[in-house]
Amino acid sequence: MCALVAGGLTFTAAAETTDEATSFVPVVPCRLLDTRPTPDTVGARSQPLGPLEVHTVSGRGAVGKCVIPADAVALSMNVAIINPTADSYLTVFPAGPTPLAANLNWVAGQDPTPNAVTSALSTSGFLSFFNLAGTVDIAVDVVGYYVPSSSGPAGPQGPPGPAGQDGKDGQDGADGQDGADGQDGADGQDAVLEMAGQTCSPPYVLVGFDGSGNIVCNEPVDLDADGFAVDLWGVEDPPITEDCDDADEDVNPGATDVPDNGIDEDCSGSDATDIVCDDGNPYTTDVVDPGIGCTHTAVALDLDSDGYTAMEETEGSPDCDDTNSDVNPGAIEIIGNLIDDDCDGVPE
Repeated sequence: MCALVAGGLTFTAAAETTDEATSFVPVVPCRLLDTRPTPDTVGARSQPLGPLEVHTVSGRGAVGKCVIPADAVALSMNVAIINPTADSYLTVFPAGPTPLAANLNWVAGQDPTPNAVTSALSTSGFLSFFNLAGTVDIAVDVVGYYVPSSSGPAGPQGPPGPAGQDGKDGQDGADGQDGADGQDGADGQDAVLEMAGQTCSPPYVLVGFDGSGNIVCNEPVDLDADGFAVDLWGVEDPPITEDCDDADEDVNPGATDVPDNGIDEDCSGSDATDIVCDDGNPYTTDVVDPGIGCTHTAVALDLDSDGYTAMEETEGSPDCDDTNSDVNPGAIEIIGNLIDDDCDGVPE
């Protein structure tokens, strides 16, 4: 809120340390303090702030070249740092505990740098300045202050503004869950598929009725002439056994299924795969041969890994015990153990 008062414009704002309303009073800038040596010194201090040092001054009454009212609760200032010797920062705050905050930051040797700072005063009217590292001079000019004030009554509500433009349509939401299944409908009446006194003579079968209620007969289709027909109409009376491949006379419901050939010869819905060809002999390879059945092919194995097999002759004879690596045609016969160690046919 803005009002014209003696001395200039007054701006109402919230105080920084209290909930009560305050008014801002701008003033002709005046220097509150300057720590540089004479002739620049303003205030009681004429030396820079040292590392981790806090310098405190009054923010009310005659201070430096300023005269500030005794009821001031905050100051609006222009704060400049001059001649910094180390990277550091400055904190401006109401006299009391030092907050973890920075109003100006700089590096060593930086040119003079100002910044606008507004800070509340302590309840007793004092203001503090904290320097982190090195030394630095500060110059502080006051450009206005805040004093307590009471707010006026709220004004009437203004008229509503014009409506804004409609926004873009949002994305479609996710599909909802499926609803519950409805109740089953009533059973329909069975179709009448025969008329009194009307029949189809074999090999013809009933496939339906014409518009006058007469039966329609058609001959079952048997393209491969294997005695099994295909239901092309879906209505047959009497029922026929349907051929699952009417282009191959070897495939029909009366054929014998050849196991594991990938063909459903007997129209059962799958190829027979239950034949077991393992003859239990580790020296044969057992294979299901489509159209033939099981075949067993002899193979040379060395089950005991002694370098001799039961099928191939090594040094004149095969391994006579392929489960014992100490028994083979190259072994030394041990007298008296009643074992044919060297497979010469004579245990000793």
